[in-house]
Amino acid sequence: ILAQDQDFLFLVPHCPLSEVCSMQRWEVVGGSDKGGILVRKGQATKSEEHPGGRLATGATVEEIEVVGDRLHYRLLPGQVGAGPATGWVSIALKDKPLLQKCATPQSTPLQAVPGRLATGATVEEIEVVGDRLHYRLLPGQVGAGPATGWVSIALKDKPLLQKCATPQSTPLQAVPGAPGLWETSAWSDEEGFGVGHQGLFEFMLKGLRKEAKAQAEELDAKYKKGEFPPCIYVERMMAAEVPKTGGLLLYSAVPITPELKADVDEKGGCKVIVVPNSEHSRHQGGWMQAYPEAVVVFHGGDDVKPMVEAAGAQACLLGSEAATKALQGFDHAVLDMGGFQEIVLCHQKTKSLFTSDSIYLGCADKEDPSGWKNHTAPEWTRLYFKAFMEKSPSHLPTYRCFLGPDQQKPIASTLPTILAWKPQRVLSSRSGKTSEGGAEDAKKILIGHWGWCKA
Repeated sequence: ILAQDQDFLFLVPHCPLSEVCSMQRWEVVGGSDKGGILVRKGQATKSEEHPGGRLATGATVEEIEVVGDRLHYRLLPGQVGAGPATGWVSIALKDKPLLQKCATPQSTPLQAVPGRLATGATVEEIEVVGDRLHYRLLPGQVGAGPATGWVSIALKDKPLLQKCATPQSTPLQAVPGAPGLWETSAWSDEEGFGVGHQGLFEFMLKGLRKEAKAQAEELDAKYKKGEFPPCIYVERMMAAEVPKTGGLLLYSAVPITPELKADVDEKGGCKVIVVPNSEHSRHQGGWMQAYPEAVVVFHGGDDVKPMVEAAGAQACLLGSEAATKALQGFDHAVLDMGGFQEIVLCHQKTKSLFTSDSIYLGCADKEDPSGWKNHTAPEWTRLYFKAFMEKSPSHLPTYRCFLGPDQQKPIASTLPTILAWKPQRVLSSRSGKTSEGGAEDAKKILIGHWGWCKA
């Protein structure tokens, strides 16, 4: 019945909402010596390895289906850095268990995702299985339908979707006033950074009161009807021209896409990948596969050891000869924030500071909403600010301000080093924009975030 000038039919649930479907959960028990177990995109053991890396030992997943000794899984929320959000793994290897069933399966009512995907909407492919497309709605299309789901590509030989002839825009955007510097962004849903709508929404509710809480609940209801974007972060990746050799250094990788790869290839390919911290370590695998000669730089902390092991020969630690060579043209330091370490870079040519979780606001003025932490809609951004930033004594969210005297000392000793680089702009994976006020603004942003720490 559906034609191309009508709405696209969205996924219909396999059982009524009143039915309770038992969902078997599994725990990863193997791979501790290799940083986790191998994940492949398909059921076959010779199918392509998942670009998101290995599934970490100790991770808990939900069973989608079991075919022989192969498990099609979905990673449960709240396990940032535990591996790809979905994929195929072997349950055992040579009689050695890699996963084991959790003692008691969890039972949850199957939820239908309401709404239709509007005619004219543009989506990004996650995967295609037969005539079904697993999609992600591209940003800026509020009201166009659910943010992610499955749709039929055709119905009775009649097309419901068609491939775009050319990309809608250039993925890498030049940073104004900084030649040789680019940035791009990606939604941090479960298929990406592991923080989905429900987890972030519930976290945000804890910091909200009365009217603001009611507003968040109203937006949540609209999201579940497919009428509003999800409550998730939008993350930024920075790309800088590598001096002398050419090509690009990528900082805080987002998922690789054909369009993004084409843009990187046009600029000489990826030569260096900097994994700033353990929170932003989910997507270097795809880039490593695409660019096997690229050097992948990690700090030396315990929390990134599994990622270092998974990166194999491409990995190098900050301070090593390989890392020093890879980072020529960049000042660098490790900011230790209460045991959570992050590599901070400064692109010497443009005096541009690259940060990840250490900087949340892109403006020196805390009340300027253009620099607030980036979400999929201004309403979510405002609610996050109200929940965690409004009453914070610094530019950090309140939950990042509880550092004791001993935890503040490493920050206080590193901050002068970063300030001495005299950055002209600050780029952050978290903030709403790159700072625009020059060196004075950049200095105020850094001090606003960490100037309260005492040596």
